[in-house]
Amino acid sequence: MTKTLGRGPTRSQRTLIVLAVVALFASLITVYVPLPAQADSHTPNQPGYWEDLYPNAVACYKYGANDSNAHGSSDGEAVTLNPYKDSWPGDHWEVLIVKGGSEGEDGAGNAIYEHPQAGVKYYPPKNSGDQLAEVSHWIVCKGEDPQEEPDEASVDVSGECVEDEFHVTISTENATVSIDLDGDGAYGAGETGLSSGTYEVTADDENYIDWEAEADAGAEFDEGETTSGEIWVEECVEDNQASADVRGACVEDEFHVWVSTEYATVSIDLNGDGDYDDAGETGLTGGSHTVTADPGDEISWHAFADEGAEFDEDVDEIDGKLTVEDCEPDEASASVTGQCVEEDFVITITVNHATVDIDLDGDGVLEAGEMDLGSGDYEFTGDDENWIPWVATADDDAEFDDGKTTKTGEIYIEECEEDFLATVEIGGVCVDEMFYVTVSTEHASVSVDLNGDGQFGIGETDLADGNHKVTADAGDEIEWHAVADEDAEFDEDIDELEGELDVEDCEEEPDLAEVDVDGECRDEDQPPFEVTVDAENATVSIDLNGDGDYNDTGETGLTGGTHVVTAKPDTNIKWEAIADEDAEFENGKQKVTGEIEVESCAEVLASIVVTVSGTCVLNGEVGQGVITVTIPVDGGATVVISDEDDKELATLTKSGTVNVPEGASYSWEAEANEGFEFPPAFVDNGELDIVECSVPEVQASVLVTVTGACFVVGSDGQGRITVDMSVDGAATVVITDKNDKVIATLTKPGTVTVDEGATYSWEAEANEGFEFPVGFNAEGDVVLATCSQPEELPFTGIDSEPLVAIATTLLGLGAVLVSSTRRREEF
Repeated sequence: MTKTLGRGPTRSQRTLIVLAVVALFASLITVYVPLPAQADSHTPNQPGYWEDLYPNAVACYKYGANDSNAHGSSDGEAVTLNPYKDSWPGDHWEVLIVKGGSEGEDGAGNAIYEHPQAGVKYYPPKNSGDQLAEVSHWIVCKGEDPQEEPDEASVDVSGECVEDEFHVTISTENATVSIDLDGDGAYGAGETGLSSGTYEVTADDENYIDWEAEADAGAEFDEGETTSGEIWVEECVEDNQASADVRGACVEDEFHVWVSTEYATVSIDLNGDGDYDDAGETGLTGGSHTVTADPGDEISWHAFADEGAEFDEDVDEIDGKLTVEDCEPDEASASVTGQCVEEDFVITITVNHATVDIDLDGDGVLEAGEMDLGSGDYEFTGDDENWIPWVATADDDAEFDDGKTTKTGEIYIEECEEDFLATVEIGGVCVDEMFYVTVSTEHASVSVDLNGDGQFGIGETDLADGNHKVTADAGDEIEWHAVADEDAEFDEDIDELEGELDVEDCEEEPDLAEVDVDGECRDEDQPPFEVTVDAENATVSIDLNGDGDYNDTGETGLTGGTHVVTAKPDTNIKWEAIADEDAEFENGKQKVTGEIEVESCAEVLASIVVTVSGTCVLNGEVGQGVITVTIPVDGGATVVISDEDDKELATLTKSGTVNVPEGASYSWEAEANEGFEFPPAFVDNGELDIVECSVPEVQASVLVTVTGACFVVGSDGQGRITVDMSVDGAATVVITDKNDKVIATLTKPGTVTVDEGATYSWEAEANEGFEFPVGFNAEGDVVLATCSQPEELPFTGIDSEPLVAIATTLLGLGAVLVSSTRRREEF
C-alpha cells in the first residue's frame, strides 16, 4: 500500500496562491504608481493652462512627439505647423509650446513661440548639455484678434466756379465718392471711387448732378449723416471787369491827362469846348494827352465798357471831371531870423522851394554846413554885435514873388548874456497839528507875516529855505513878499513878487487807507495765476494756497507786488485788508474783505508731434508710392498731402497711408487742432520724393522669431530672450533695453540672459541676399514678467527605485510558488 507521507498543495490551492500573488502585486502597483490620468488644467502640460494664459486663445490642442494631423506634424526633433484654415475657429495661430527635456524658458522644458507661422520648424529647448532635446509633446492654440471699433467715415461734397469752369471739391475720410461729373445720369469711368480732391464738371450749366458716398471696409458713417445728394452746376461765364483811371498832372509848363483802361475806352474834352467832337479826344485807352484848355477850367471825360465787359455793379458807362492846374513855376520864399536861447544866439531859417547860404561862424567864408540849408534852427558861433549876410536860392522850376531866383539879406547878432533868473516857491503844510510855511528860493529873499499882525517883524524877513512855524490862527491869510537879488530878476523883468497864503486847520484826521487786490494769469506761455496787491496805509492777508487761512509764510503783511497763487483753479481764495494805526478806509472801518476766483491758466491740452514719410513698395514687379502719416492722437492734428501742382490729394486727421504714383514729388503741411500744439522746434511742412521702385535681387527668404520668458533657478528669477532664425547668418537681430542700450547682437539662433520684470526691444534686418516674407514684422517688444516660484504638485506615489525593488521581490516570490506547485513526492 502506498502511503502518502506528505503532499503539496492541490491544483485548486495552487491556483488560489497564484491569484493571491497577482492580486497583491496589482494592489501594490495601484498604490505606488503616480496618477497621470488626472488632467490638471493648471499645469503647463495641459491645453487648459495655455487657454487661461493667453486671452486671445480660442482653443488649444495637445499632440505627441511624432503626431501628424491637420494642425501640423512633428518628426521628434521639431514641430512644423500647417497653414491656417478659414473654416477653423479664430483667425491665426496664437501660440505653440514645444516640450522637450526639463530646461527651457520656464525651467520646465517648454519652448514658447507666440504667433508662430506655418512651414517653419520650431524646436524644443536645449538640455543642460546645451544640446537640443527631443520632442516630448506639443501644444498649439488657435487665436482670434479682438474686434476693433469701425473707423469713422465722413464726406463733404461742394462746388464752385473756378475762372470759367465749374469744379466739385470732395473731402472724405475712410470713404469714397461716386459723382455724375458729365451729367449723363450714370457713374462712368473716372466718376467712381473718388477720394479727397477737386474735379472738373463737364455737365451742362444750370443742372443738378447726383453723388453718393460709400464707407471703406471696416468703417461706417455716423447715424443720420448724409451719404448721397446732388449739386447745382452754376453758369461760370461772366463779363470781363472794365476799369478806367483818368488823372491830371503838369509836365514842364503843360497840363497833361494820363489815361489807363482795361476793357474800356475813354473820351476827354481836352480843349475845354464842352464836347468830345475833336480829333484825338475819343477812343482813348492809355497814355499821356496834352490839354489845351485854360488853367482853372473843368474838363469832362466819359468811359465806355467794351462789349462783353462792365464796370462794378453792372455799369456800362462812367464819367468824371478834372480841373486844369496852372503849370507856372513854384513860388519860392525865404525868411532868416535870430534870437537868444539862454546864452546862445540861434538863427531860424524858414524856406519853401529854396535853400539858404549863411556864414554861421562869421569868418567871411562859406564852407560845409553853411550852404544849401533848409528850414531849421542853427547856432551862431561867431562874435556878438555883428551883421551876418545871407543868400537864398530858389529851387529848379521855382522863383520868388519878384520873379527872381535869388534873395539876399542880413541879420544882427545880439549879445546873449542876461541877469540870473530869480524864483520863489511858497507853500504851507501841517506838521503835528502845527501849520508851517515852506520857503524855496533862488537868487531872491522872502519875508512872511508869520504871526498875522499885518507887517513883517523880527524873524519874518530874509527867511532861509525850509519850514517856518506860523503862529496865526487857522483860517487867517498871511502875506509874503519876495525881492530878487542884485543882477537877478523874475520872469519878464520883474524884481519883486508878493502873495497871500491861507493858514490851514491842523487837527489830525485819520489817514485814508486804500487797497486794490486783483488776480490774473501771468502769461499764456508761462502760467500760473498771480494776485497783484496795491495798498496804502494798510496791509493785506491772502489765502494764496487755498487752505482756508492766512497762517502760511508769505500770506500776511502784504502791501504791494505780485504773488503766485498755489490754490487749485476754479476755487475762490479769501483776502482781508487791515488799516494801519491812525488810518481807516472810506467806509470808516479798519478792515475790509473780499474773494478772488482762481482761473485756469492752461490753454493747451497736450503737445503733439506729426511724422510724414514716403516710400515705394513693389507688388510683384509693379511699383506703388505710399505716403505714411503718423498722428499720435486721433484728431490732434490735420495733415494735407498735395502733388507738384499744389492739388490736394488727401486730408488726414489720424494716422494712415495715401497711395500715390511712384517717381514723383509731393508736399505736406500739418496744423495742430484745437487743444493741441506742436513743440517749439517742430517743422510743420515738407516735401517727399517718391523714387521709382526697383526689383531687389534676393537669394532666399528668412524668418526670425524673438520670444521671451522668465524661469526660476532655485529661488531666484531670471529672464531669457530666445532668437530663432531659419537660416544661420541670414539676418541680424539687435536687442536693446528700455534706455535704447544695445545688450546683444545675434546673426544665428541663440539666447540672451536678461533681468526679469523688464521690457526689451528687438529689431531684425535681413542680410545681403535674403529678405523677410511679405507681412513680416521686423521689430517688436519683449515683456518679461516677474518670476513666481511654482507650486509643488501633491504627492501621488513613491519614487521609481523602491517600486522596482518591490516588483522584483514579488515576481521572485511568485516564481517560487509556481514551481512548488509542480513538485510531488510519493511514497
